[in-house]
Amino acid sequence: MKQDTSRASKACALVALGLGFGVVAGPLYAEVRVYGSLRQAVVHSDSESSDDVRIEDVNSRFGLQGSEVLNSGLVVFGRWEWGADASVQDSSPGTRLGFVGLSGAFGSVSIGSQWSAWNGFVGGEHMNVVDEGAWHSGTERNGRTLKFAGNYRGVSFEADAVLEPEDAGRNDAVIDEFQIAVGYQVGDLGFQGALISRVGGGSGYLDGGVIAGARVSYTNDEVSLSAAIADDEGFSAGVDERSGIKLRASLTRGPNDFIAIFTTSENSETGNTPQGLSLGFQHNFSERTRVRLEMASVDPDLAGRDMTMEGGVMFRHDW
Repeated sequence: MKQDTSRASKACALVALGLGFGVVAGPLYAEVRVYGSLRQAVVHSDSESSDDVRIEDVNSRFGLQGSEVLNSGLVVFGRWEWGADASVQDSSPGTRLGFVGLSGAFGSVSIGSQWSAWNGFVGGEHMNVVDEGAWHSGTERNGRTLKFAGNYRGVSFEADAVLEPEDAGRNDAVIDEFQIAVGYQVGDLGFQGALISRVGGGSGYLDGGVIAGARVSYTNDEVSLSAAIADDEGFSAGVDERSGIKLRASLTRGPNDFIAIFTTSENSETGNTPQGLSLGFQHNFSERTRVRLEMASVDPDLAGRDMTMEGGVMFRHDW
């Protein structure tokens, strides 16, 4: 919901965003939005070794988002989002997103903690409890990221450079990770691809590695179908190569959504093929309030780890 703010508040917001890029131009009036999402769930988990019921927070968050059109026609924008476990007293919020950027006819450039190119084009649409296999290697968000995004004749693309931490302990690399993603939409059909390359050595990403993925989707007003594949080479500890498939289907009828996700992966190091199936039903009371039922089965196909059945109900309210 947009918040009414005074001129002084708007000016302060613009100065904060503008100084992030070293530019402030035009009248000091920024459009700032305060938003949030509270998500609480009751979950039942059952396996051979455990049977429990718990209350969980499912990625509750709150944030600030602002933008301003400059005299040059460019747009300066920024966002700061915190995540907190609302089911635990005195839990400390942690930064989920925090970036500032500049956009125009050239596309956009932004710097900070951001959604990854991999997540936006190939690896997204996660469920809460299913083992996503190879998709776990490609993070949803990355800190210390310089991102360039654009669209040329209907082809959308993103490029991320994730800088190494200050205490990485190595001098031979400034960038820990590169991500490149591209997509094209033809009517209801979408085609996306993404590539991640991580630098090895030091205390960064183990021995480095590459993960590549592709996704094909079909979406209209009621139906959404997608199939994605991923291949992970030397990307995770104890994994020489891991490949995976993710299938997703959803159907919208009035205020109700029906969702199904199936994932399977193969780990060449351990020889196991974990699988997960998740079924969800969501009723939307309004654009901001919904309840979601989810049932999932996760089979790690690994000695010493049980097959797990989970089910739960989540209540969510956005503002």
